[in-house]
Amino acid sequence: MTYKGDFKDAVFPSADREARVARYRLVLIEMNLRVSAVIHLRREDRPARYQFGSEREFDVVVNRIVNTELRGVRVDSMRLVVESDQSSIEYPLDFNAADIPARRTNIQPWLDAAELRSRDIVGGRVALFVDVDAGRPAEVWLTELLRD
Repeated sequence: MTYKGDFKDAVFPSADREARVARYRLVLIEMNLRVSAVIHLRREDRPARYQFGSEREFDVVVNRIVNTELRGVRVDSMRLVVESDQSSIEYPLDFNAADIPARRTNIQPWLDAAELRSRDIVGGRVALFVDVDAGRPAEVWLTELLRD
């Protein structure tokens, strides 16, 4: 199963609090009983309309999208693909496990940070961070899938 949503606008503040707009869509891919969510950002011809002035702005827009589209949804993995005219770059997403509040049962804590699995992460529960330095060209199958 593959679901490709329509492109939408995400409005977010730049570092100087000016309005920025990012074009994005959400793609859900199910393979081998695992569901992967892809945040597909598209750079338009007009760079002033979609431009990140800092790495922090990437984090803000990704968290805005996750909180809007995936809040409370469990997925096995999440990907960020930024498409421009020349290429599609995939950036890894990371999170701080210390942000997850400890849930307790009657006997012991629900989860130790060392035991976290991707399936335990629910959209909108922790802040995500984009690892810009680790960006690499998206795999060919994923690039083909994202094309309209």
